[in-house]
Amino acid sequence: MGEVLDRVTNERPLEAILKAQIYDPLNLTNTKLGTAHAFAESYHWIAGNPNVAGKGNENQADRGLVTTVADLEKFVQAVLTGQLLTAASWKTIFKAAEAGYGYGWYKLADGWLGNTGSVLGYTGLLGINRAQKKAVVGLTNVLKPQAAMEQFFKRIYTAAVKL
Repeated sequence: MGEVLDRVTNERPLEAILKAQIYDPLNLTNTKLGTAHAFAESYHWIAGNPNVAGKGNENQADRGLVTTVADLEKFVQAVLTGQLLTAASWKTIFKAAEAGYGYGWYKLADGWLGNTGSVLGYTGLLGINRAQKKAVVGLTNVLKPQAAMEQFFKRIYTAAVKL
């Protein structure tokens, strides 16, 4: 994605593109590229204890976006109501996702699409159900072993499905 944006924008800084195309139109006031902007330190769970991993400065196109639940709510509302992109673009994205994976969205189950990501101990989950007009968000700044993280996401997703 970063390479595509570099080519079509004449290597305009990614943060400037995100600000003009996403942050400002959606009034995302607490979203920035770069983990150095994080509100909280990140932690890795090692030998049963949290160990400070710090904030780092990850700011690539595929990781390092720092945000809040409130800003993610604005973003998912934009997705659910078809903002930011053309109807044809959303149709292409969701058709691919509903087949399994496409444009950053995975098919989860029961009509849900979403993705998870982790960098330096910061981990997030975003899921949407277009038919039900529902969304779920989970954020943490502690990276635990894979099984524990999967359980964390499963509990959030299970609660959302029951709403």
